[in-house]
Amino acid sequence: MRRGDNRGERRLRVARVVPELDYGGVETAVATQALVGHAPDIELEVVVFHRAGAVAERVRAAGVPVHVLGVAPAIRSPGATLALARLLRRMRVDVVHAAIAEANLHAVVASRLAGVRGVVTEEVGTPRRSARARALMGLVHRGATRTIACSQATATYLAAQERVPRERIDVVYNSWGTGALPRSSSDGPQGTQLLMVGRLVPEKDHATVIHAFAQLVQEDGAGGAALAIAGAGPLEPELRALVRRLGMVDRVRLLGYCSDVPELLRTAGVVLMPSTNEGYGIALVEAMAAGVPVISSTAGGLREVTAGYPSEWLLPPGDVPAWREAIRRFLRLDNAQRDALGVRARGIALERFSPEAYVAALERVYRAVAAGSPHAATLLKSSR
Repeated sequence: MRRGDNRGERRLRVARVVPELDYGGVETAVATQALVGHAPDIELEVVVFHRAGAVAERVRAAGVPVHVLGVAPAIRSPGATLALARLLRRMRVDVVHAAIAEANLHAVVASRLAGVRGVVTEEVGTPRRSARARALMGLVHRGATRTIACSQATATYLAAQERVPRERIDVVYNSWGTGALPRSSSDGPQGTQLLMVGRLVPEKDHATVIHAFAQLVQEDGAGGAALAIAGAGPLEPELRALVRRLGMVDRVRLLGYCSDVPELLRTAGVVLMPSTNEGYGIALVEAMAAGVPVISSTAGGLREVTAGYPSEWLLPPGDVPAWREAIRRFLRLDNAQRDALGVRARGIALERFSPEAYVAALERVYRAVAAGSPHAATLLKSSR
């Protein structure tokens, strides 16, 4: 149920601008806003450039309008900027909140053309951009009223690499969404199911876990455990070749893109997140919210996500022996010990990354931007 149903008063109108509404972390965030709903003084509408996608139907079903511009959001597309400016002028919004690089750029320029004074850009990671790209995106973020960072690690990147004034950066942790459910206990086959969820790209470092698991299987059989990898991406052929080369075809499964991650989490004994570069780690948050034990690297924002989790399960990125031994230790735990880790993980997620906390943090940003406040409204302490 939407909280913003008080039609008798002039509400703060917010346009959330994203490239598309199909699948992904930003799309999940938009759906969370729509499903949780805002306070009575805030009204949300969503604008996408060239494709509505599957998530758009969930957003519309929650009573939030979705506008489709029908243009490609490429950086060098003045047509996209002009189309957005025309729509914003008609919508008469008070605050524009954009996310993803191309949407950020078009939103900043289009908002100026449309006379919208409150513009929020958002950075959802710690991207590896060229010097030219960092300079461009720095101009974009500095042209906004405020910038949202998904973690303190991302805020540090924005301030150091793109020269965004720190006092204009709000840290707002994303939520796991509205679909996370506690899994069953670790009795049964899920006790030996190791799971990784994430795009098959270099920074996710699937190879470290594959090598570590293969070594463990060769040494002692790993108790019959199996490793499942959910996700698609450019490294899929390379990772499949690695699995074959290590003789692990019967123990490591690459599942490709999976639309029902909650169901995978229900049967997982542990979720592994070995990333070497991670601005936040929404897949890790989703696993924790579902009550699944996790083993994570300490790269970037993952250290923040896992604050308060037992340190013996937080590992250096890229350290194959450390990952091998951590997996070995986990497989030797009994069901009660595994369940206790899952309860600990879920408690952290419920306290710090709930959908309600996420939407409340955004509301603080929107109100501060509309009021013309020059300073960040949330930072770390207010985003929890």
